[in-house]
Parts: sequence; structure tokens; C-alpha cells
Amino acid sequence: MRILVTGSGLLGSCMGLSYGKAHETTATYNRHPISIDGCGTEKLDICDAGAVEKIVSLTKPDIVFHTAANVDVDYCESHHEEAHAINAEGAANVAKACEKSGAMLVYISSDFVFDGKAGNYSEKDKINPINYYGQTKLEGEKAAMRECPDALIVRTSIYGLNPHGRNSFATWVTSSLSSGREIKVFNDMYFTPILTNSLAGILLSMAKSGASGIYNVAGVSSISKYDLALKVADAHGLDKNLIKPNSWRDAEFKAPRPVDVSLDCSKARSKFPGFLDYDESLKLMRSLSDGGYLKSFTIK
Repeated sequence: MRILVTGSGLLGSCMGLSYGKAHETTATYNRHPISIDGCGTEKLDICDAGAVEKIVSLTKPDIVFHTAANVDVDYCESHHEEAHAINAEGAANVAKACEKSGAMLVYISSDFVFDGKAGNYSEKDKINPINYYGQTKLEGEKAAMRECPDALIVRTSIYGLNPHGRNSFATWVTSSLSSGREIKVFNDMYFTPILTNSLAGILLSMAKSGASGIYNVAGVSSISKYDLALKVADAHGLDKNLIKPNSWRDAEFKAPRPVDVSLDCSKARSKFPGFLDYDESLKLMRSLSDGGYLKSFTIK
């Protein structure tokens, strides 16, 4: 099977490494060149429709996993034109190329398409993003479904080991506590994050099965950021006393944040294996870290 992964950030790099072990896989980068063991890499600006069509024609993928996006929520809030070009128009470019080539499209969306007022959102619940990042991801969803009617749309929230050195939630906690720094974590903001390594495996199974339409694929249960931080500390044997609870109301965000974007993943869990609870996921993440996972990547 031939696989193309747009983007090589937190999720894309993990997909490239994971899929490259058994399939002919190419991952793309834009501003930050990277090499991934067992996976080819190519430069790509998804805002360039011609370049997108060219890379799809070159790699001839059976499946395209579209992960490339600007995920900096506050940056997107103050840079609308750039955020829209990458997250919405870029997604449309990828979708058009997939439809033209006959490749299956898996579009990675976000829990931020919801307003966070209710939580435990199913695929059928009302979408209502409250910041511009969420709006652009929703526009990306619409573009994917418009251009590729059989596309698989996946709403998720992720954490994991990032070869580019940028922290996800879990690695921010471990790096802070390992340095003896006290951290304040919201005890009234809820989500359902999933380890990228688990997500990559589930998504490949879904794609191989021909799944289409909208699916939530995330953590198995709602958890506050504070409670997850405590679990991270436990998994790494770090000092939980350095973790202090506080409220999102005390934070100063440029972009408004939804308070509870936990996702109900029962639809996906009823059909596909690979979902782990938080303790299992964090144990796996530590095992990967201790085993030299990040040595599989070279940032050029």
C-alpha cells in the first residue's frame, strides 16, 4: 500500500514512522525539513494547489492522511488570512487532488469545532466553533466532504512525543516537573486527548476498512487537564505536588477557548480496536520515550 501523509508535526511524524514500517510511505514538510526512519519525505506547501497535485501524482498514494495545519489557536485568531489559507484552502487543495487521483482522503479535524458548552459530543451534535482556528478546521471538514464525498473526517485531540521539540500537553508536564518547576493546570477545562501512536494505528485500520463520514477518535473518557497532569506525573514518577489547580477563568487567551470539548467515541470504539485508557497510554508513551523513539527522526 502507498501512503501519503501531509505534514510531519506531532501526528504526521508519528504516522510516517509507524506506517513506513509496512507500507511505502511519504510524509511532507514545509518550513522544517525532517527525515524519518523508513519513510520518504518531500517538501510541500499545501497552499499551492499545483504542488499538491504534483506530489499526489508523484507518490500515487492509495490513502492520503491530511494532518498539515496551523494549530496555534492564538496565532490563528490574529492571522485570519494565513490560517484560512492553510487550514481551509489547503484542505480543499488536498481533497481535490485526492478526488482526481482516486486516493482515499483521511482529514484530521479537531474537537474545537464544538463550543464546549456541553461536552461529551457525538458526531451528530451541533457544531459551533468559538474561535477562528475551530472555524477554519470546520471549513476544512466541509471542503473535504465537498471535494471527496467518501472522505473520512476524524475529530480528535492529541498528545505525544514531538521530534521538533515543541511540547504537547503531556511533554510540557514532564519537562516542567523534571526541572522542578511548579505548574498551574486548569481543573475546570475538559477534553479527551489520545496518544498519537494509538491514533495512528486506529486510523490506519479505519482507512483500510473503507470507513467514511465523520468519526470521533480520541481518549476513552473525559478528563480535566489537571487530572491528566496528575496521571502524567504518576506515569513518570514525578512530583505531583508541583502541580497546582487553577481555573481557565484566570487565564488570558487571545482566542476564546471551549471549556469542555470531550468527545464521545463510542461509534469508533464499537468498530475498531486500539483504544487505550489514560494510564495505559501514558505507560506506552514513557516506554517509547525510554526506548529512544525520538532518535528515529532527524531535524535538518
